[in-house]
Amino acid sequence: MQIATDRRVVSDIDPFSESFRADPYSHYAQLRALGPLVWLEKYGIWVVQHHAQVKTVLTDWKRFSNAGGGGLTNYFKEKNWRKPSIILEVDPPEHERTRRVLMRLFTPGALQKMREEFTQVAQSMVASAIAQGQVDGVSDLVQPFPMKVFPDAVGMPPLDRDIMLVYGGMVFGAFGPRTPWYDQLLSRADEVSAWIDAHCERSALTDDGLGAAIYAAADGGEITHEEAKLLVRSFLSAGVDTTIDSIGLCLRALAEHPEQWAALREDPSLARAAFEEATRYDSSSQSLFRTTTEDFEFEGRCWASTKRCWC
Repeated sequence: MQIATDRRVVSDIDPFSESFRADPYSHYAQLRALGPLVWLEKYGIWVVQHHAQVKTVLTDWKRFSNAGGGGLTNYFKEKNWRKPSIILEVDPPEHERTRRVLMRLFTPGALQKMREEFTQVAQSMVASAIAQGQVDGVSDLVQPFPMKVFPDAVGMPPLDRDIMLVYGGMVFGAFGPRTPWYDQLLSRADEVSAWIDAHCERSALTDDGLGAAIYAAADGGEITHEEAKLLVRSFLSAGVDTTIDSIGLCLRALAEHPEQWAALREDPSLARAAFEEATRYDSSSQSLFRTTTEDFEFEGRCWASTKRCWC
């Protein structure tokens, strides 16, 4: 149901409901049909779902701040269970300062080294899967691969890393409303936060990983040592979870479209294009939040300061 009121198009669609998650694309079509801006009355947020308006929201950080967090929880009004990311939940000029440190690490030589190490791990896992004859794609391949290569790249020594999956669930669970399963995860917040914090410390990392290079930037005064630890945390959380989701969704897409799987088997050189198309086809991250910083009019609608918008 949708109605026009107070110059707003209002909808009762719930983007966090089970029916929406099961079939988001039909709901996206409904929202797009309502126009460039829709007010979701259940959560008191604006939805921005057309390309031109989404581009404006995501690039105009002075009016649409990223510092309020990427999920439903508004950090300007509510305290989160963890410290915000200083690379993903911050606005310029602070964003540029921390981003420069990360980007300088990804030199052609460093990326080639990561590529070789990642490829070696992938080949070993695939060879093991072939030897077994039958595997569970997600638990045997999709999850173990990022859980090894990203912590290894940072410099985390070999150890049981399964708690990182719990941490990832807590991070991404915060994008939506409080639910029983999310509350169950949060019951472990102190334990999980302490583990992540301890294993992102300089003393817990090897001297030849990306983590050591990040801490070296702190030694040079570009960032603080506390910020260095948060950057290590951001690299791990952003790399592990989205990679698991993206590879898993790619496998599901190929399973649901056997003709595409047959074409890929016929010509393995299509693998990179297939993965990129699968990421476009069913993205692991389908929405972002921004928070307004002032009162203004946008697309003929009056927006108030600290209101949340979802795009």
